[in-house]
Amino acid sequence: MLIQSHRPDRILPSELDQRLAQGWFRIGDSLFTCKAVWFEGVPRSALWIRLDLGTYTWRKSQRKLLNRIHRRYRVEIGQLELNPEKRELYARYRTQASGTRAERLEAVLGGTRGQALFDTREIRIYEGERLVAFSWFDVGDHSAESILGVYDPECAADSLGYVSMLLEVEALQEMGFAFYYPGYVLPGAPEMDYKLRLGAVEYWDPDKWTWRPKEESGRILHVVEHSQRLLLEVAGWLSGANIEARMVAYPGFELPSMQPSLSDGLAVPVLLHVPSELDPGSPLVVTWSPEVGYQVQRCQAMVLIARRPNGEEVPEARRSFLQSETVEGVAQDPAQAASIAMQALESD
Repeated sequence: MLIQSHRPDRILPSELDQRLAQGWFRIGDSLFTCKAVWFEGVPRSALWIRLDLGTYTWRKSQRKLLNRIHRRYRVEIGQLELNPEKRELYARYRTQASGTRAERLEAVLGGTRGQALFDTREIRIYEGERLVAFSWFDVGDHSAESILGVYDPECAADSLGYVSMLLEVEALQEMGFAFYYPGYVLPGAPEMDYKLRLGAVEYWDPDKWTWRPKEESGRILHVVEHSQRLLLEVAGWLSGANIEARMVAYPGFELPSMQPSLSDGLAVPVLLHVPSELDPGSPLVVTWSPEVGYQVQRCQAMVLIARRPNGEEVPEARRSFLQSETVEGVAQDPAQAASIAMQALESD
C-alpha cells in the first residue's frame, strides 16, 4: 500500500521508537507512512530518512553556524508551550512556506488528543524578547522525530529552519538519544532537500524492510517514477494500435487511506487514461501498483468538495476522485495490459 495510517489510543515511548524505525511518522494525533505524496501540484515519491546520532559527526561549517546563531540569538529548550505569540508567528510563516500546511498550530498537534499521546519538546529562538523561530520534536525512549519548524520570514537569511534542526540534534545527542527522524525527502522537489544538509542520513527501504546508507538509496523503489515508466510501456503498445492514451497525475490517490467511505477509490499517484466512448463520466484507465501489477479499470469520475463548519467551501481542498466500478482485467506485462484495454474498448 502506498499510504497507511494508524490512530492509537495510547503510544508508549518504546512503541514510538519502533514505529519510527519502521518508516512511520506522526501527523496530528495519528501515525502514518507513505511511499508517495501529492506536493505542489504533482505526485512525488517519498523517501524517509533518519540520522544515526551515535555516529554523527559535526562539520566545521555547522559548528560555525551555531556559534553565530548563539551570538545573535537566545536559544531555549523545554516542553511544548502553545501561546498567542507562536500562533501569530506561525500565521506569518505559513504565508511563505512551501507545501500544504495546517491552518492552525493546534491541528499540527492533533488537538488535545494528540498533545496527550506524544511527549513533545520545543526549541525557542529569540532576538531580544521577540520570538523569531521555534521547532517541535517528539521523543520516545531512544529516538525523536522533528514534526515542525517555524521561523519569521524576515529572518530567512539566517536559515533558522535548518538551525532549529541542528539545535534538536545537538540537544538529543547530549541526552544520549540514538536516532533522529526529520521526515521524508521528495526526489525532484528541492524544497525538501534542506533535511539532507544534516549530513550522512540513512534511507528507509519499505520493500526490503531495512535502512540503507546514502550510497545505496538508488536501490529503493521510487514508486511514482517507476509507475510512469511502466505505464508508458502500455501507452506504447496502445499507440501501435492507433489508440493515444494519456498519462495523468492523480491527486485523489491519498484519499482512500484517509476516508473509509472512499476505500474503493483508486490509490495510485499516476494512471493511464484510455479514451473511450463512455468518457468523461466513466473513464477507462490502466494503473500499476507493486501489490497487483497492472489493472485495467472502468471508473466513475467525481469531484470531492471540503467545507468548513460554517458551510463555506475550501477551494484548495477540492479533489478529483475516481471510484473503481469494474476491473476489466489484471496483467503482469504491458502488452497484456494493452490487450485488456483494447478488449474493453471493443465492448463499449
